[in-house]
Amino acid sequence: MSSSTIRCTAKKAPKQQRPIESSITITRKRNQEIITILNENPAVEKVTFDYCNGEITSHVLTAIFNLENLKTLNLENNSIHNKGTYKLFKKLVQSNLTSLNLSYNFICEEGAKVIADNLVHSKLQVLELFGNSIGPEGACEIANNLIESNLTYLDIYSNNVNDEGVYGIANNLIDSKIQYLNLDMNDINDEGVSAIARQLTSSNVKELSLSGNNFGYKSAIELAKNLVGSKVETLDLHWCRIGSQAITELFKNLSYSNLTNLNLSRTSVCITCVTDIVDGLTDSNLLTLKLCSNQVISSQALDIIKGLSGSKLTSLDLAHNVIKSLQHPNIKEWLMASQLIYLHLDDNIIKDVSELDNIKQVWIDAGKLIDNLKI
Repeated sequence: MSSSTIRCTAKKAPKQQRPIESSITITRKRNQEIITILNENPAVEKVTFDYCNGEITSHVLTAIFNLENLKTLNLENNSIHNKGTYKLFKKLVQSNLTSLNLSYNFICEEGAKVIADNLVHSKLQVLELFGNSIGPEGACEIANNLIESNLTYLDIYSNNVNDEGVYGIANNLIDSKIQYLNLDMNDINDEGVSAIARQLTSSNVKELSLSGNNFGYKSAIELAKNLVGSKVETLDLHWCRIGSQAITELFKNLSYSNLTNLNLSRTSVCITCVTDIVDGLTDSNLLTLKLCSNQVISSQALDIIKGLSGSKLTSLDLAHNVIKSLQHPNIKEWLMASQLIYLHLDDNIIKDVSELDNIKQVWIDAGKLIDNLKI
């Protein structure tokens, strides 16, 4: 048979298919390019936009919400503004979206009202708005719709909310589903923190962040007392000058609370608090404690480490303090007796390299990951 009459019976190789992506990030693209990418990924569940300022047009929004499996949308820092918020939520209420990040998008009170008016009609559970300017009235608008919404996670970090906005949130907290609440850097004073504190025991809040606000020891003490009987497991108070009295009250109530994570960095921890900290750790559920930038000295650090044997603490952060030395004949015994997995001592003033090597060797002897020791 001549070669010209031979028939090929081999099957053609199947056309290479694009892998199905569950998550995509679109960076610095024009609107038509964005639409093409979205159309090529019809099964995507999470979309993140980076530096697509001015390109989130009505046509792009249509392409976004044509994605039937889309659950998470990250539009952080894309110049959405109030007008874009209106266009977005007009389409969002018909979607299956459960998580939305609109941080750093120049959204003011007007945009917050659009969000608030549509919360009840959406499936949103997570809403991130940090770095906008919704103000107290915008916060109240959102707060007034919390109870009927599906939101469990609300982040309004740095939005000029102040006490007035916090009152609105506090008044709607009890019957809402909110479990995570971030109110950092919002010019909140004692009255606002006290309003939140009084609602904690009847709320569903498990994570509360109040860092960088202006309240003092009085409202912090009220907050500490109301942790008992609440569901709060994580509390972030860093950069709040609450002082020794509030810290004493906090650790006094620690074993009666559900706290497992506590951030007290830059809170003016003083030498009189260390005994209270050690006593409070015993029999508590605390797993993570951050005490960065508190002028903690060597003797205080040693007292804390010595007291860890009766605690469940697995992570201790003492970075950015004034610890000169941790030399002690029993330091190895104390560390071995603790449950510590992570120990952070970076940016202190320990100059003896051999001392750091000894601590590192204790870590190795205990079979702990050396990367979890920051010195």
